Amino acid sequence: IGMCGFFVVLIGMSLPGRIFGIDSKDLAMAKPVVFIFGINLAIYLVRVALSAYLLGMQAHRVLNGIVLVVSLVMAVVTYHILTTGIPSPLFWMAMVGVCGTIAQVVLLSVWIIVIDRNIRIAPSLFNMETMKTLFGFGFKSATILGSLALVDRMVSVVIAYTSGVAEIAYFILPNRLVNYTGSLVSQAGFPLTPYFADLAGKGDLGAVRKTWIQTSRILQVATLAAPVALAILGGPLLKVWIGAQYAVRGKWILYFLCTGLFVQGIVANRDRLLISLNKHGRLAQVTSVLAIVAFSASIGLGYLWGINGVAAAIAGFVVSMCGFEITLTCRVVEMSVLEYFRTTALRLAGPLVAMAALLIALRYIAYPRGYGQIILYGLAGALVYLTATWFIALETGERKLVRVIVAGMGHKVALVLRPALARGRR
Repeated sequence: IGMCGFFVVLIGMSLPGRIFGIDSKDLAMAKPVVFIFGINLAIYLVRVALSAYLLGMQAHRVLNGIVLVVSLVMAVVTYHILTTGIPSPLFWMAMVGVCGTIAQVVLLSVWIIVIDRNIRIAPSLFNMETMKTLFGFGFKSATILGSLALVDRMVSVVIAYTSGVAEIAYFILPNRLVNYTGSLVSQAGFPLTPYFADLAGKGDLGAVRKTWIQTSRILQVATLAAPVALAILGGPLLKVWIGAQYAVRGKWILYFLCTGLFVQGIVANRDRLLISLNKHGRLAQVTSVLAIVAFSASIGLGYLWGINGVAAAIAGFVVSMCGFEITLTCRVVEMSVLEYFRTTALRLAGPLVAMAALLIALRYIAYPRGYGQIILYGLAGALVYLTATWFIALETGERKLVRVIVAGMGHKVALVLRPALARGRR
């Protein structure tokens, strides 16, 4: 795939002015930059395969360590290029990119082949059946990502078309808050995809189902609380951050988008499980259809209700997609949707109501006027929520597990701090 992409870029290199809209005076520099980009593309896809192996082996520390070191070196070199007035900075920045990718491939290969020693890489091991499986898996995943990208990218175009370019900012800022919150809470579950795949490879559906329920319930502690807190405190945050008009104009946008984020939190882990089991073909089909429907609905609702209508269309897309995902996932693991809700999200209903009631009361008693007050309210809500979760939602075994985890973290912190404290006493 990398070589195919490289040859496509070579074709583009012969016509950079037409394809990329580059002026004639910049064509001399454009061709080598495009050529370097093609090399980087081919090498990067090799890097993707190597990093995927490390993720599958749960070797996140190795992968993160290599990426972090190489990225820091690239950042230092890039800063040097931009601040020293070196000729042709675009060319040298492209070289930094390809050299960074090569460095990652070399380091990952050394770790896998020399240190790990669990696999052998050779052309003789190439298998057409495996390649077809990978292409099929990738096509389904790309269809889902493309559909989500369509919904995400259509917003500015639809708002500009139905309400005017000036209205885009009133949507973008609440949307940015929701995206930040969603990405923070979703990253915690990132390692679960290869973990589910490992369990599925052992053929134990019962273990997959049990682990899915347990990890979903753990993730829901964050994924359900975050959108509720954001819906209540997001308005004051927008007012302090940008201005009162953005808080007023963005109120319903925030509510709609937080509704979608909350529904995503209810069905946490559903997409990871489907993808890890390679059962996301039907999901790809339905998601692409829903994306087209959402695009059409956003135009109609945009004319009727402005930017609030566009937000409603996006929330409807998210809710519909999540509903289909959880139905399909429960069918795959052979359990009912009601049983899933009963064993996961419903157990957090009481703590969520307690937190929401406190935050609403605090907001009406003394409307937050600054970041400090917003943070203080958030901490108070988190304290009530976590306390209620401990006594209402968690089972005895889960409380013991939390104690063990906290004790282990405390022990590790003590081991790190003990030498420093000893030196301080001396």
